[in-house]
Parts: sequence; structure tokens; C-alpha cells
Amino acid sequence: MVDEASAPSGASVQEPAAPQADSIIAGWPCWEDLRLRYLQRVLEHTQQNKTQAVKVLGIDRRTLNRILARERRRGRWPL
Repeated sequence: MVDEASAPSGASVQEPAAPQADSIIAGWPCWEDLRLRYLQRVLEHTQQNKTQAVKVLGIDRRTLNRILARERRRGRWPL
């Protein structure tokens, strides 16, 4: 912070601009997108075998089915 008393006369004193949140995250995917991409890649790797996919993901099969059903309702699955 610049003290107004120490600023040259006629000079405007401005606070340093804080980085805008939008500029910081521009181009970065959100957590939900990353999670869905990872899920899609695991299912592709296991050739859509949910039993193998849940072993890789470390989740229960019912959890996987709930995630897929929720994303289908939202229109986000398949990616």
C-alpha cells in the first residue's frame, strides 16, 4: 500500500490490482468435469466393465450406478 503523503503531488494513488478469479481459472476444468473425464477414461480402459471399473476407482458398484444415473439425468453422460 502506498501512503498518500509520500506520493508525488498530482500522482494518483492506487491499490495494486488483485488478480481476477476468472483470469486465474480461465482454461482450467472444474472438479466435476475432471471427475467425469476420469470416470469415462476408466470405463473406456475397462471396456465398460463396471466390475473392473469400481475396483480401479475404489468405490462400490451402487455408487458408480448412482453417479451414472445422476449424470444421465443432467444430460452430461456420456461425455
